[in-house]
Amino acid sequence: MRQAGANRGGVLSGTAGSLSRMGTGTFDKSSIPSLFYPKFGRSSAMAPAQEPFPIDCRQCVKQQLCELYELSSDDSDSLSAFFSAHQYEPRQTVFYEGNPCHGLYLLCRGKAKLVQTSWSGQQQILKIVTAGEIIDKQALFAEGPHVVTCEALEPCLVGFLPRERLNELLTARPSIALKLLRAMGKELRTAYQKLMTATFHSARERMAGTLLQLGRRHGVPSPTGLLIAISLTREELAELAGISVETAVRLLTKFKEEELIATNGKEITLLNSDRLARIAHTVPSAS
Repeated sequence: MRQAGANRGGVLSGTAGSLSRMGTGTFDKSSIPSLFYPKFGRSSAMAPAQEPFPIDCRQCVKQQLCELYELSSDDSDSLSAFFSAHQYEPRQTVFYEGNPCHGLYLLCRGKAKLVQTSWSGQQQILKIVTAGEIIDKQALFAEGPHVVTCEALEPCLVGFLPRERLNELLTARPSIALKLLRAMGKELRTAYQKLMTATFHSARERMAGTLLQLGRRHGVPSPTGLLIAISLTREELAELAGISVETAVRLLTKFKEEELIATNGKEITLLNSDRLARIAHTVPSAS
């Protein structure tokens, strides 16, 4: 884990104005909370905020990956009428931990990381979000503040649906509510698995499991193995595995010596996923 930069002390405060209702089939940018506009992480330079714009869910090329996929045409029309979108560049922040959650955030394109920060300033990446996933479901349904900070890892398109309008849709369209419940169930199961890993697995097992998970979610076949097609620093990889940077670097070096992985800069290729799987599920040693 690493120490957070100055951003932690500068977490935005205050709440956005109440959401105004949007008329059916129209896009009203005044209903988008100010917190939806780009806020910039420690690695980003300031830039003018762009205006949000409407999107059409029916034309999305990522439909089959979306957690709201397989909705009826009426449901898709309802979502499209009230969704807005915003583009984010790498290292720009979508929202901050502790800020109010004003609605549903859907990652339509790109990859982003969800980070939680302790009061001492340590950070851990809880999840890498990919296209089609709803971001920070817990805050959406618990009606509390965001429990994570969402930061773009690559150019991202994020859809937003105000909570007021979402509540109306869930009441009128039970199929949407069912899809969201299924997504929440999947998220809860993943959280339980991560807790078990953090509690009972060694650093070596956690790193092997993290590499396997990245390979399953972001892997692309290559001539030598499975290339993890996502650019993460060693620091971010350590945060994702819940270990120190020094331990992460040492384990990656060891895995290379054992011919389990190959590296080229930030690129990591899994050479022997079966052996990594055996390591990830080994009963933790006493040490």
